[in-house]
Amino acid sequence: MARTKTCLAGLKKGLAVLIRSLFLALASFFTPRILWLTIKPILLIGAIWAVVIFFIWEAALIFIVQLMTQSSLGSWLNSAVSQTSLQEWRAVMAPLLLMVCLIPLIGISLLIYISLTTVPQVISYLSRRQRFQSLISHQEGGLVKSLWETVKVTLIALIVLLLSFPLWWFPPLVAVIPPLIWGWLTMRLMSFDVLAQHANDAERLLLISNQRKSLWLMGILCGLLGALPTFFWASSVLTFVFFPIVSIFVLWIYSCVFIFSSLWFAYYLLEELQNLRQSQGIQIHG
Repeated sequence: MARTKTCLAGLKKGLAVLIRSLFLALASFFTPRILWLTIKPILLIGAIWAVVIFFIWEAALIFIVQLMTQSSLGSWLNSAVSQTSLQEWRAVMAPLLLMVCLIPLIGISLLIYISLTTVPQVISYLSRRQRFQSLISHQEGGLVKSLWETVKVTLIALIVLLLSFPLWWFPPLVAVIPPLIWGWLTMRLMSFDVLAQHANDAERLLLISNQRKSLWLMGILCGLLGALPTFFWASSVLTFVFFPIVSIFVLWIYSCVFIFSSLWFAYYLLEELQNLRQSQGIQIHG
């Protein structure tokens, strides 16, 4: 009975921290400083992908058409489409396939850029606020560790995306698989980068282990938000006609989701870091 009460008290406390950090993240997101940070990444990443798409679009479409008409994979895909409610998309299947391939790459490149450049700015912004102003910083993360973690988890996510791609054409699974992958990737990247400045390696590993369920929940919810632009792409054939305008808007949505995620993870993990140090009798503030 005592153990049950202790578990329920711990669960209630963890849920309170989770909800409080969510509302704090929402309040911080709509400040001018953070809104500007949502725009900066798309200026660079948008320009890079605009150039890439301009040069590869026609050749990529030709390759996909040949793949669909001359390969067993194309025959399987046509058969799969015929058995679903996507027959009306057959006429635009080649550009749709190209966009489906490009969207995860664009999203991941934006997430990497935000993880390496924007998240540290978010943490610096929060560190100047009263809640975390005096939290001791160990500075054990570093750019090299952050870059290695980013490359490692991104490669894993890309491999899983590639292996799961054939399943995306079945309506129930397309609503489940991408959010799970985005959720895992967001959880791993944000958990590392948010704690890189303030926590030492032992604290970071312990926090991620102790809060794994909460971090997974946050990651999946952020993954669902990150999957929204994907469904927006497929909502209308007009997205092909207004591709340049739509792509900029969708990039901004991605940027907003990723930066909101960094705020949520930051508020949650930094508060849990304070609680961890307090429970261990470690000095919390400098």
